[in-house]
Amino acid sequence: MIDVYNVRQQTGMVHQAGFLSLEFPVVARRRPRRIDDDLLVLDETGRVPFMQWHVVPEAFVVLKKVAEKYPETFANFTMVGPFIPIILLESLAKAIVELYECKLGEISQEEIANAMSTMQNLEEVHFNVDWLKKRLLAVKNLVHCDALEALRRNQQVEMESLRARRMSLLEKEMALCEKEIAEAKKETTEGLRGQFLQRQV
Repeated sequence: MIDVYNVRQQTGMVHQAGFLSLEFPVVARRRPRRIDDDLLVLDETGRVPFMQWHVVPEAFVVLKKVAEKYPETFANFTMVGPFIPIILLESLAKAIVELYECKLGEISQEEIANAMSTMQNLEEVHFNVDWLKKRLLAVKNLVHCDALEALRRNQQVEMESLRARRMSLLEKEMALCEKEIAEAKKETTEGLRGQFLQRQV
């Protein structure tokens, strides 16, 4: 039985701006009848045609947007076979969506490293993802700068805390010294007074 997918338009936000400047409709399993602007029929595996392959509708929405804006992405992708190209195309779509949905203020160095590794894997099978790597490198530099700034602030806070502790210890030592000096003066004064009184007697 043939099923269809309905699209609900939803624009993601990445730190007030889209990471890839692309708008991806979210595909919901509802009737009727369109995926983005295309009326497409699913095959028996629940996939729709993209180029000469069939991919899941969620991947189709992403890949179509990429093909329209960055057609060079697929220019050298010539892998053949019934399954591997589909897996790679859907992996590319998944990687793009994950980057698109991330927030710059929350992304970690580890996540960036994983994304860079994914880009290298995609390049090995002849996807041209230079446009995506440029954005990823820009984010990497931004996160690195933010990390350095955070480290600098933490070091400054630690230095101020250490300085405050040292000042507190110094004040305590000075107070103790002043007390010892006062007691020594008192003992000296009382000693001299005692000697003076003895001489008077």
